[in-house]
Amino acid sequence: MTSFEKEIQKRLKITIWGTVLTMVAVALAFTIRLSIGGYSLEVSIDHLFVMLGIFAGIVVAALIKITRFRNALKNKNKLEELYIKETDERNRIIILKTCRACITITLTFLGIGAIIASLFNEIVFFTLGIVLILILILYLTLRVYYTNR
Repeated sequence: MTSFEKEIQKRLKITIWGTVLTMVAVALAFTIRLSIGGYSLEVSIDHLFVMLGIFAGIVVAALIKITRFRNALKNKNKLEELYIKETDERNRIIILKTCRACITITLTFLGIGAIIASLFNEIVFFTLGIVLILILILYLTLRVYYTNR
């Protein structure tokens, strides 16, 4: 159980650092945006709220994860429950199938979106195309890595 405890401590540190870096990135983005022209109320207020919503979602998810890890490290029973939950074969298969379906659906929607966007806006088309290509490269790279592992 000590190796799992070390793994949870490592995940906790990574999550905390990731949350802090996200906060710094958002603060930096706001600062840069305000310094190069600010937000005009007609156009960019929606952009501001979307950015804040995404940021809030990331922070809330990270705080839930941090709380779960800290509680598990303080309470041996919760740590054992977390260990069983993460090492259970059924849960692993469910997560694997969910991720596989999710990546397939994401790639399909990106492809359809890129085709539709090509009819309206070239910049959106190329952006979606590049995202699609990068996700495919990442997927194939990870597939080769885990196949040879």
